[in-house]
Amino acid sequence: MRKIVLSVLMLLGIATLAVSLVACGGGGADGPVLVPTPAPVASFAGVYSGTYTGTDSGTVTVTIAPDGSITGSGSSNSDPGNQFPYSGQIVAGGKFSISSGTSTLTGTVTSQGVLAGTWSDGATGSGNFTTHK
Repeated sequence: MRKIVLSVLMLLGIATLAVSLVACGGGGADGPVLVPTPAPVASFAGVYSGTYTGTDSGTVTVTIAPDGSITGSGSSNSDPGNQFPYSGQIVAGGKFSISSGTSTLTGTVTSQGVLAGTWSDGATGSGNFTTHK
């Protein structure tokens, strides 16, 4: 009887050790997930110039202040005298939506100095834009 009890205890000990090692995972590469902190808006400050394309095309210039406020203007290739001003606010992480009348530019600015996204002018047009610092 004593042999049976010792055998059972030894099997339980081996089983407990095996379960502990499997549950532990062996300390592989699946460590804690680190979520990057969004870049502060001040890091995006500067003047960005570029173009927009789509149902219309032209140039766009955007200035981001250290507080995240955005001002800018665009000009259509088909009507160069028609300047349209933009204003808005950028948030941490670089996302923004700025508008001028019925026209809206929505996108992201990167720490590499690229401000890009899509534009829409109500029901009359839409497309993409890309600017660089």
